[in-house]
Amino acid sequence: MSFTSVNQYLPENILKEKPYPLKAMIICSTNPIYTMPNSKDFIRAFKKLDLIVTIDAFMSETSCYADIVLPGSTYLENIEINDQFIPFKGAVMRKPVVKPRMESISSQNIIIQLARIIGLKREFPFSDYKEFLINQLKNSPVNFNELYHKGFVNLGYKTGESLKEGLLTPSGRIELYSSVLSYSGESPIPLFSKWNNSKANTKYPFYLVSYRLPFHANTRTASNAYLSAIQNENHLLINKKTAKTLNIQVGDFVEIESLKGKLIVRALLTEGIHPQTLALSHHFGHTAYSKICVNKGVRFNDISSDSTDPVSFGITFNDTRVRLSKIK
Repeated sequence: MSFTSVNQYLPENILKEKPYPLKAMIICSTNPIYTMPNSKDFIRAFKKLDLIVTIDAFMSETSCYADIVLPGSTYLENIEINDQFIPFKGAVMRKPVVKPRMESISSQNIIIQLARIIGLKREFPFSDYKEFLINQLKNSPVNFNELYHKGFVNLGYKTGESLKEGLLTPSGRIELYSSVLSYSGESPIPLFSKWNNSKANTKYPFYLVSYRLPFHANTRTASNAYLSAIQNENHLLINKKTAKTLNIQVGDFVEIESLKGKLIVRALLTEGIHPQTLALSHHFGHTAYSKICVNKGVRFNDISSDSTDPVSFGITFNDTRVRLSKIK
């Protein structure tokens, strides 16, 4: 399963069995117990399932709750096709740099093998993923052998040619005024509204946001020994004026607390952040995944909000409110 949609509702749906009871899941190369803010709910939901199978190159936090962990190979060991190569319209093939190490297999080949084992040979009439790609391209403008040997096939489209009939909007144009939002009853243009100063906001006066360090990518690179040598834990960015009022110095341990919980982290002072905002990078705080990154730093999602934006239905991580205090 890929967690790329309105995934914050999955634990509730599993626990309440709506719209139907879910008994088993196959989770491929994703780690919701680490990456989602409501990880405790995911753990409770996963424990309710009869079977969890994970496919991953690493023993992630989610894999620790799986009944079966299958060793997926990495992108450097797999064959893939990408039909978007900006600014050229063509197909790109990534070929394995090395053969899959040890007993690892690509997730596509694992799915194909499992399907054939349970009797779905008619639905999966190919022995592996490479054969599947060959069949997929038989009646397409892309020749598999040419793509395999060249790595890139230009389909001959000029940049912008596919947009001659307009954009994929009701008007066919760039819509500064969204007719889709207007039709759904939402504001068709962006509106600014001040944060509601409720009692909760008085108790938790700071906004906590997440950001990405320039030498780390998402949550996986914390396990890279070279990048970990540059930085292997996160610090809380605090405005210098804010820190002064709380008697916080660089390197001091501070506690940040939200409605979800508490974290203790070192302070890093800067003038490049709003006095009411605190920032914590999201690469660290693993409890599994790799011995290089285990128990180093803290996990932003442990105290972040998991509320849902009413328009986009995405998770609103950055509406997290916290209070800050120095550890004496």
